[in-house]
Amino acid sequence: MSTKQITARCQLQQTMSSRSSPLAPVLVLLMMLSGCVTYNQRMSSFEQNLSTGNLQPALTDLDKQTNGDKKSAILFDLNRSLILRLQREFDLSNQSLERAKSALQPLLAISLSEQTLASAINDQQRTYLPHGFEQIYIHVFKILNYVALNDLPAARVEVLQMDVTLNRLNEKNPIPAQNAFPRYLSGVVFEMAGEWDQALIAYRKALISFQESQQSPPKFLILDMLRLMDHLGLHAERARLQKRYAVTVWTTQKIYQQQGQLLLLIAEGLAPIREEAAIQAVDPKDGELYRISIPRHQNRLNLTRTPRFQVSQTQYSSDLLANMNSIAEQTLTHQIPAITARAVARVAVKHRVVKESTQEAPILGLIANVATVASERADTRTWASLPSGWWAVKIPLEAGEYQVRPLFASQTQTVPIRISPGDFRLMVYHRLGTNTIFGL
Repeated sequence: MSTKQITARCQLQQTMSSRSSPLAPVLVLLMMLSGCVTYNQRMSSFEQNLSTGNLQPALTDLDKQTNGDKKSAILFDLNRSLILRLQREFDLSNQSLERAKSALQPLLAISLSEQTLASAINDQQRTYLPHGFEQIYIHVFKILNYVALNDLPAARVEVLQMDVTLNRLNEKNPIPAQNAFPRYLSGVVFEMAGEWDQALIAYRKALISFQESQQSPPKFLILDMLRLMDHLGLHAERARLQKRYAVTVWTTQKIYQQQGQLLLLIAEGLAPIREEAAIQAVDPKDGELYRISIPRHQNRLNLTRTPRFQVSQTQYSSDLLANMNSIAEQTLTHQIPAITARAVARVAVKHRVVKESTQEAPILGLIANVATVASERADTRTWASLPSGWWAVKIPLEAGEYQVRPLFASQTQTVPIRISPGDFRLMVYHRLGTNTIFGL
């Protein structure tokens, strides 16, 4: 905004403030907010730096935005946590995630004052409450960070806390697809801890989520469940699962513990964003402008169909665990009725302001109409640094040394690993752009 525009706006605000009308404060507020841009417009530089792997400039972009937007502070912490994770600052990443998690609880009951402001101005005036799947992934990334830090007890505690979050969200607004990967990850942590019965419980829940979302479960999940059912003496349940998925051979628990296990996770691409969709109309009777703005789902480029790996001389294809594009779209679909209802309510509130302002003075009515239309913006905030999908491949390996190389980008490094009997090795790859890969 130019200096002349700022000066003109200040003079107009002073003029309206000098009036004795009770509408004056409302008009001043609307004018102050009439130049608002959407969240995605403000974050374009951050997303560009992130997708190209320029992590430090991306952090700088976040710091600039944080200073001017306290209502989105939790979202900045979430984005910051992933940048820090990619920089291998796992402790600092968890600190950002913990701040976000601590700030989440009070937000579950949005204050009456914020609801009123959202009804009068726009949804961007509300303190950001992470969407359901975003709340789950606070736990997911804390778990992955703890595993990277070799702090299995802390990872286990986070799994238990994630279970509480999953149960709360499933009671309120179930989206089975958002549960499958977190439930599977819970089973992995329990297996790492040698808690075979708890691992099977988590795997069961993961399988149910895959089935309810009509997504094929990865074969390694079925094989792990068959192995654990045999080990725990659940032969009837094992027979039913074996028949349903037509599996005849799997590894026994004894052999499993003599081998090592390599689990490769791929966080693919960047999560979908929300864009603004606005409808404007003019009342033919009095010329008053009306505007309704709601968010719409926008996928970003999917980088590959099936990530593949080479471990020494053998190649492996991965299985899809979570389609974040679909999960985000389902989430918005559930939210649209309430979002639309608030937008329609705002039209009524703003119409009353315009009508009463016009009765005082036609020029005030015109100013009010322009301000109410300009301040109507959709809330497009999301945790945009999340991946667009999660893929995995699980490989049983005999004790020895191996070379791990991802095959889904032209510029990748081979990572040497050593596997001992009973090892469970988890490696995570983040692929943000065509050749922007971080192996953790």
